[in-house]
This record gives sequence, C-alpha cells and structure tokens, in this order.
Amino acid sequence: MSYEQGDPILPVVNIVNNKAYPVDRTSVEQIELKDATEFVPTDHHQSPKEHSIAPFAKATLARTFARLESRRSGLYESEAALLLAKHGPNELSSSRGPSDIILFFNAFSNPFNFLLVVLAAISIGTGDRATFTVMVVMVSVSTVLRFVQERKSIMATIKLVSMVSSKVNVFRHPGSPSHAAATDCSYKKEVDRKEIVPGDVIEFAAGDVFPGDGILISSHAVQISQSALTGEVLPVDKFHRSSGPDPGEAFEPLHDPNVVLQGTSVTCGSGTALVCLTGDATYMASMAKLLKEKPPANAFEIGIRKVSYLLIGFMLIMSPIVLVIRGVLSKDWKNSALFAISVGRYRSVRPVAIGWLTLGNTFLAVGLTPEMLPMIVNGNLAIGARNLAKRKVIVKRLDAVQNLGAMVSLGFQSGVLVTNFAGNDSPRTAKLAHVNASLQTGSRSALDAALTGLKIPGDPSAALTKRGEGDTRRMLSIAIHDDQHKGIIITKGAVEEVLNKCTRLELPDQGTVDVTESSYRAVLDTAKGLNSQGLRLIAIAVKLFPEISDIGLETQDEVDLTFVGFCTFLDPPKEDAADAIAALKERGVDVKILTGDAPEVTFKVARDIGLITGDECFDDVVLSGKVLAGMTKAELDTVLNRIVIFAKLSPYQKLKVVQALRASGKVTGFLGDGVNDALALRGADVGISVDSGTEIAKDAAAIILLEKDLNCVVEGVHIGRLTLVQTLKYIKIAASSNFGNVFSVLVASAWLPYLPMTPLQILLQNLLYDLSQASIPWDNVDPEMTRLPRSWEHGSILKFMICFGPTSSIFDSVTFSTNWWLFGIRNVHNTWSVSQAQTHWFIEGFMTQLFIVYSLRTPKIPFLQSRPSRAVLATTLTMAAIAMAMPFIPPIRNALEMATPHGLFYPILVGILIAYQLFVHVMKLGYLELYKGDWI
Repeated sequence: MSYEQGDPILPVVNIVNNKAYPVDRTSVEQIELKDATEFVPTDHHQSPKEHSIAPFAKATLARTFARLESRRSGLYESEAALLLAKHGPNELSSSRGPSDIILFFNAFSNPFNFLLVVLAAISIGTGDRATFTVMVVMVSVSTVLRFVQERKSIMATIKLVSMVSSKVNVFRHPGSPSHAAATDCSYKKEVDRKEIVPGDVIEFAAGDVFPGDGILISSHAVQISQSALTGEVLPVDKFHRSSGPDPGEAFEPLHDPNVVLQGTSVTCGSGTALVCLTGDATYMASMAKLLKEKPPANAFEIGIRKVSYLLIGFMLIMSPIVLVIRGVLSKDWKNSALFAISVGRYRSVRPVAIGWLTLGNTFLAVGLTPEMLPMIVNGNLAIGARNLAKRKVIVKRLDAVQNLGAMVSLGFQSGVLVTNFAGNDSPRTAKLAHVNASLQTGSRSALDAALTGLKIPGDPSAALTKRGEGDTRRMLSIAIHDDQHKGIIITKGAVEEVLNKCTRLELPDQGTVDVTESSYRAVLDTAKGLNSQGLRLIAIAVKLFPEISDIGLETQDEVDLTFVGFCTFLDPPKEDAADAIAALKERGVDVKILTGDAPEVTFKVARDIGLITGDECFDDVVLSGKVLAGMTKAELDTVLNRIVIFAKLSPYQKLKVVQALRASGKVTGFLGDGVNDALALRGADVGISVDSGTEIAKDAAAIILLEKDLNCVVEGVHIGRLTLVQTLKYIKIAASSNFGNVFSVLVASAWLPYLPMTPLQILLQNLLYDLSQASIPWDNVDPEMTRLPRSWEHGSILKFMICFGPTSSIFDSVTFSTNWWLFGIRNVHNTWSVSQAQTHWFIEGFMTQLFIVYSLRTPKIPFLQSRPSRAVLATTLTMAAIAMAMPFIPPIRNALEMATPHGLFYPILVGILIAYQLFVHVMKLGYLELYKGDWI
C-alpha cells in the first residue's frame, strides 16, 4: 500500500495486551474490509432440521404467507387453535426424556456388564462367593454412574429450552375467517411462547428472544445475538430482504440476514417476523435432540468392549479344545463334555470327575478373566481423578481420565474478544470510545464491555451531562455537555459507515483537515491492514455543537463528523499458552482450533501461541465453514490432518469435525465452554469445559477445568496416560498369566489322574494374586510409556497373551514332571502324596505368577533399568511370604488340604524362578523386536 504525498497519516489506537498505542501501517495486505460489526457467524453444515426453514427463506414473502395460510395482519384465533392442536405446544419433546427404568436398562446394557454377570453366576454356582460379590458390586457401581450421567444429559436439554422467553407479542384476529367482518382488524396480544404456531406474526424489540424459527417481515436497525447457537459474541445484522438469497450460494440459516432462529435474542432494533417453524422442527430442537441422545461410545468404552469380546471369544474357543483333548485321551465323551462346558449340576460322575469339572469351571469360566479388572480399573481411575483434582481439574466421569491419556487430537474453541483492560494511558481516541460506551443505554456488546473496562486516569465521564443518544444499525452516537457547557457528539461504529458521515479528519498536533478522496482511501486501506492482522476494529468520530439545553439526537445530527481514529481489539493469549501448546505437541497431541470466529482473527491467535509457524500459509492451515459445507466426507478426510484452524463453524460443523477425527482412529478431546460447544463436547471421546462455562457445556463435558488454562490439560494428559498405562499393564499381565494357567490345566487334564490343585486352593491362589495386583495403580511407570498417546488395543492384548501366557505352562509342566518322576506321585489313592503334589504346584504356580510381574511390568531389565514401586514390592513379598507359610500352619494346611512340601522342592523352585525370569527376558527381546517396541 502506498500513500500520496500530503495524505494525512491517521491516528490509530490499537488496544492489545492491555495497552493502547498507535499502529504502524507501513505494510498491510489488501483484503476485504471487515470491522467489528461484520464478523457474522455462519452455519455451513446441514443439520437434520436446518433445511426446514430454507423453503420459507428462499420464497417471496407473499408465497410464504400463502404456504402457511397466514397473512401480514396475523392469524385468526380459531386458526391458531387448530394449528396448535395440529403441531402441538411450541416446546421441545426432547426435554421430556425417557423414564428412569429405560434409562437404567440402557445404562446396564454393555458387553462388559453382561460378561461380569455371567461370570458372577458361574462363581456363585461354584461357591466362590467373594468373586460373586465383587463382580456384582462392580456392575452395580458402573450402572449407577452411567444412569446418573444420562439423567444429567436430559437436564441439559431442559436448560436449553429454558433459554427461550416465556411471553411473546403476537398479532391475532378475533373469531374465525368465515365470520370475519370487512372492518375486522388484528390486535396485539401477549401469549405464552408454547402457544405460538407456524403462521403467527410476532412483534419484537430489544431484549426479546425469538420463540421459533422464522423470517423478517419488517425491521428497523435490528441486530441479533446468536451466541446461544454459534458462540459468536458479536451481534449480527438482520434485515428484511425483498428477494430470495443468491441461488448460486448454499443456504445458511445462521448467515441469512432474513432468518431468525428460536433462542436467539434481539440486542437492538425492532420489527415484525413471521414464525415458520415451532417445537421439534426448529434449529434449536435439532441441537436438543442430539444432546438428549445417548452419546457415542468413547475410547474407554470401546476398549473395554473389545477386551470383553476377546475374553468371551477365548472362552468359546477353549471349551471345544478341552472337549476334544479330554474326549480323545479318556474316551469318556460324556464327562469330557461336562468338563468342557463347566456344568456343575451333574452329580452322577465319579468324585475325581466332579473335581475336574469344578476345576474346569473355575479356570475356563473365571480363569481367563482378570477378576480384579473392575477394581483395578476403577482404582486407577479414582487415583487419577484425585491427582487431577489437586491440579484444579474436576473429573465428572471416571473413564474420562483414561480417555484424556489416550487423546491424540484436541480441538478447542478460541475466544478473541477482550472484556477488560487495566492500567494504561489511553490516547484521545480510546478516551472518546470509553465515554461513548459508558454513557450508552440498552444492551452492550462485548466490545462495549471492553471499552468501559478501560482504566483511564480520572473519570472522563464524571463532568459530562448526557443530552441524547442515537442508535442506528451500525453506529451509536452519544450527545453530551461538558462542565463548560460545550456540546459534543461522540460516534462509534462500523468503519465505512462512520467514515461516510465524516467531512474532516483529526490529526495529532495538526488540527483537522478536510476529507479528500485519497485520504478517504487511506483510512479504508489502514482498516484493511488491521483486519489482515486479525484485529477487530471500530471507528470513532466527533462533532461539536453549540450550547443547547436539551438537543435529543436524530439521524440528521450524525453528519459532518470529524474522524478521530480506530480502536482495535484482540484477546492476548496467556503468556504460558505457547508453552502449553508446545508441551501438548511434544506429547503427541495434535491441537486444532474449532471456532465460530473469523478465520483472520483465529489465524493470528494460532500464530501467537505457536500452533502454526510463520512459514505456514493461511490457505494451507485454515478451513472455513463455508468450504467445509461443500466437502464430502472423503474430501474432509484428505485435509483433516493438514488443517489446523476450522473457522466460522456452526455447532453441527464442530461436531462433524470431531466425528471425522474420531472416525480416522484418533482419540479426540474437545475444549469448549458455550452452548454452541455442547454437541462437540458430547461427541468427543473426552469433553473438557471450564467452571466459568455455561451449564449446558458443563453438563455435556466429562472434565471441568477450574481454571481456563491449557496447562491444566497438559497435566491431565500426563496423569491420564499414567492411569491408562497402569490399567493396560494389569490387563496384559493378568490375562496372559490366567491364559497360562488355563494352558497348564489342559496339560494336566491330558496327563495327571488327579487334580493338580483343589478348587479351593485355586480360588485362594487367585485371591492372593489379586490382592498383590491391587498395588499396581501405585506402581512406577517408565517415562517412555507416557511420552506418546496410548489406547485400548485389544490386538496388542491378544499378542501379549499368546506370547507370554504359555511360557508359564512350560515351568508348570516342570513341576508336574518333578512330582511324577522325581517324587513318584502317581497314585490317585495316596491322599498325602496327592496333597503334596498339589501344594507344590500351588506354591510354584503362585510364585511364578507373582514374581513375573517384575519382568512384564516393563520392557526394560527389571530392577536395573526399571524399579517397581515400594507398594508393589511390599505386596508381592507379603503375598509370597503368606503362600510359603500356609503349608506349615496346621489349621490352614488342613483346611486347604495341603501337605508339607518335599525338601528338594525348594531348590527346584528357586531354579524354576530364575530360569523363568531369564526365559521371559529372552521372550521380551524377541517380542520387542517383532512388534517394533510395542509393550503396553
């Protein structure tokens, strides 16, 4: 941009980072002018209900009246009554949620609960009351928590409905059309919003909330706040359009100047509107419907479901294998079938067969399932939630802790308006803007709040007397007298509108000069340059007038103004925001901005916080809602990873982007605090809101930040990953260990004529092992395990089980062989010898299962490169001491049908434990090489 010689350089006030200062305009881009009142939110995603208003908005007003069988003067009372009966009350049916019984059943219905119920039934059938009790308690707790969450979601829709005002001014004719007299005319009456019907003509003014979706009939300086639907804090200009929208452009309800939507409010102006849609046909109803619906399964729920299916699948596979092995070797297919399907009600089999049956029941039905999974999972989640609470992060749903750790992509709503400034010496332009905003009446926008929040030395409006106020569609003027009775008109508003009213320009230290064509152009070029920097601006102008006692203020007074300058606005990012973004990137979290705000403003914010670099081109990283609306799912998928900023999005488009990210396989979080963010919060794997957010946003979120600080999210990600690693660690170790035990039972069933352990011994061994595993939530975690996102990979669990499960069976077979060949325990009728063999396997099986935790908890060399926590050491050593002592305590030994171990058993046990640890370490090296370092 260049200036002709002699053109005035205008004083421009830039309010950024709590300071007001002139702006250097030596290099600005030529882009379309946008001022603070032109940041209009758009909606480019066709929601299920959005298209409903389109036929009315695209048609002429006459055709719309004909379509609704209405008229400019309003409906007859009889017509309104019939329409009310036809369409029902103007309320959202989604606010009348399902019964508590249905909600409770839905909360219970998930595969993991069904699996636990089946296993609980099997456990009680075999006399394992402890396992039965634990599983029933876990099912009950998870069901109640989910039920409570679903009821909160129902309450969110009720709060959404409450945003619509209760009374509306509507025009109605008395009687019915068939009895109407020629002189009949409509009258204005106030009715409850529930009685509004399609075809009603309503009158509105500043402060009113629209009861339904409709189109404008007449308007005077109307501005509508659509923040309830879009999050855009600035009001939007609305006006009656005589012709339909451009047929070449996609119809956008929120962007169309002729369309008003239910729940939006009038900030200034007045007019009349034709209601076209009410109740469940409205735009807001579609949002409420989605909020009411059961949220999609998040990553945690999907992971648990897949693990459940995996375990069920193994049960279904192992039973036929047992049947074949036992049938072929024993030729007794009847008892083999009973053993395989674990039916405990048969009493006609011989005692050993009954023992094998019970043993098979214990191992095959419960043995493959990590019994402590609910306890470990909930313990991990509870510890994670407690640690997050210390960092001012409140967890509403426990599963959100692990989802936070698994998060790969984070979208958040950017806010760019400053609402308060402090401690600065403002130049003349800022002082005039402050006076204007302080003395104006009626509703104030966020920009007005920002201006009144400026702390200027003294009170600039203290000695002023307000004489009048004028509010047109894009300007607001205040007429005042100062203490010397000098009259001043201060005008603020859209740059072009204000400039068109000006005949002179005020220059610092030079007085005023006349506006010329070149200087007019210079003002607009300056505004364009500021817009290109992502700044919002308003223009300030003044006019002096003689002393008058009371002038009022008319439109004709807003002429011959003197242009003073601009005030620009930008919400400065927090000083630590860039560090938080960098930390999230380092941890493998792909951060994106999803906003209803302007692309230019959001681009600047993203650049300031380091989300994008100075080398990245605007078009390469920014996607607007308008472009998104025309994209297919496949096209969106191709740009999803490249785009960093999704700007000017509707609530549905935010949800659409979140769903696309999840569909691409990324565990996705969303951070937002407005009503317009509720759909995306609910649709994400983990929705994050802030304590200062709207109630609906907080209800839709799973995590609440007590401070709006991205560093809280960084801390949450780290703690979530710790929790997830500990949970996956337990599942992999327990599942592989249990799988190995099942393999050992298969070996024993094909070989030994006696039970390798009694069912009571097995249950006790499982109980001791489970108690030792209860310390895993407090275990140390290798730093490498939390460096990158992790998720529930059932395939990884399956690989781990198959690789490390059968290894324990090798050393169990060594114990069986020792009993058989070295100690000669072969006679099933020798009770003492059988008890001794069972005691040997009880101790060896428990010790190998217990101490292998040290190796399987880390891919590193245990103790040398990765040390377990003191809690894990204490519990494992304590449980080991208890197990070793049991055969030597007569009451316990007799109750468990044990015998004193053979003296040679202990050195053999030591050799087995050492060999097992070495063998597993070799297996670990091969596993890590085969699966490229994948461990937990």
